[in-house]
Amino acid sequence: MWYNIYRIKTGGKYYGKEDEIMQQAKEQKLSMLKDSLYHCGEPTYRFRIGDKVLYGAFAESVVTDVIEGGKAYFLDCKNKKDAMPLMRSAIWTEVRPVDA
Repeated sequence: MWYNIYRIKTGGKYYGKEDEIMQQAKEQKLSMLKDSLYHCGEPTYRFRIGDKVLYGAFAESVVTDVIEGGKAYFLDCKNKKDAMPLMRSAIWTEVRPVDA
């Protein structure tokens, strides 16, 4: 579940329901990943939905969706504990496991 809302603005008015807009944003990010997935090779490690991972400089990242058998992921990322999560897409080479 993502809390940041992508809205299509036309003429000062917002159109679309949250679920539809989030699905469109997810599909757009997935289409941008398609070229990279061809060149990234097979993953050496995989994550499941709900796993906490390291991604970029974010303080907390959680896997929300697995794409192409673990070649890419959709993540909810937070900078601070009280911040709203941001939806991010990442190739498996950009995501690292959290050391326990």
